[in-house]
Amino acid sequence: LNFEKYELLPFEFNQAFKLFEKLFKDNKLLSSLKSALEEIGNQIPLVPLSLNLLMEIVEDSKEVPASIAELYDRYLDMIFGRWDKEKGLEVLFDYIVKKTYLSTLAYEQFYSKNLLMITGEQFQKFNDTYRIKYSWEANYLDNFIQEIGRIGILEIGDHVFFRHRSFLDYFNATYIFDHRDEFEEINKKIVKIYFDRVWSDTAFFYIGLKRQINENLLNLIFEQEDDGTIDNLITKAVSGRLLQAGWHSESELKTKGINQAISYTPKLRSKLVELNGKLRVPNIFADFFIMMLSEYSFGSSFLVKETNALIDKKIENLDSVNVNEVVALLWAINRLSNEEERRSKIGKLLEGLTKIQIDKETEIRLLVLMSVIERGDKNLVKTINKRIKKLQNKSFNLFDKFLPKRRHRFRK
Repeated sequence: LNFEKYELLPFEFNQAFKLFEKLFKDNKLLSSLKSALEEIGNQIPLVPLSLNLLMEIVEDSKEVPASIAELYDRYLDMIFGRWDKEKGLEVLFDYIVKKTYLSTLAYEQFYSKNLLMITGEQFQKFNDTYRIKYSWEANYLDNFIQEIGRIGILEIGDHVFFRHRSFLDYFNATYIFDHRDEFEEINKKIVKIYFDRVWSDTAFFYIGLKRQINENLLNLIFEQEDDGTIDNLITKAVSGRLLQAGWHSESELKTKGINQAISYTPKLRSKLVELNGKLRVPNIFADFFIMMLSEYSFGSSFLVKETNALIDKKIENLDSVNVNEVVALLWAINRLSNEEERRSKIGKLLEGLTKIQIDKETEIRLLVLMSVIERGDKNLVKTINKRIKKLQNKSFNLFDKFLPKRRHRFRK
């Protein structure tokens, strides 16, 4: 039989909310799901698998996981039957055995060899060694492997791989977390992983398992040598995700991390604009990319308090550099801010723009972005648009590099 294969695009927040509303009529449960999505929405890919896990956890335990690491922890609790009282006390030991096996497999056979897929022969060799190491009976191992295959975490055949990439990163992080005392300079190891294109999410899961990030680790990330690449700047700019995963970190450390991470965005934008010039792409795309990264990095209820305070502080000391950071941070928490609070910040920012020295192109660019952020307030948008039009009248060609050229239609 031939089966058609489809690749599902991630949902947007509103689409995920609508899915919850269709599936759940319980107002309390629906409210919990929406709250969970607002808290960890930028930590998880909004694909059916992650959303389904979230729904199962909230419905089953009536609790909201604080991070994707906790989401996976609780999911494994369920499918491995950790708290299934009907099975007896041996379940707790069974749970630990399965989780340890999978984390060791992920670290030794995938991460250590830099592989995303191994052969059936490699898998069998690992199992034989593992069975001898723990003095398992052959039947126990066979039954054990079959159960893990049925659960859907591993695809076992001629080649073996974790059926969802995030499971591989989670179990790899679990191994490192469980053996963290055995690694020399564990912080440096996590930083190395974080800057690895293939394994970066393992660092994210590791922090999620700790629920905290320490200052030394954060400093090592920002002290990482700048190799001049866009990738390096992006990795540092989105380090706010680690702060989201380490949601129980001290407020002062979160503020420091947000401030340092957002400081890379002006330089990142400059490099993107250079790239846009080579590709002949309008500069507005660089700005929207920066805004997207900012929301991805800082758009979490776990960081909103510190982000709001940092925005206020930067507006009070506004200059030609941090004004770009302020707009990016406003964009990041737009979904999490109330109208009055947002309106007040935009108003102060508009006033501050008149007191600093920036070129007209930068000013009009920031005004356009602010109008998108505050699109729900017609009066404020009208005020912003008046300033944009005034600038445009003074310099008619301001929009040429910033926005796409208008296409001329042909008449029949």
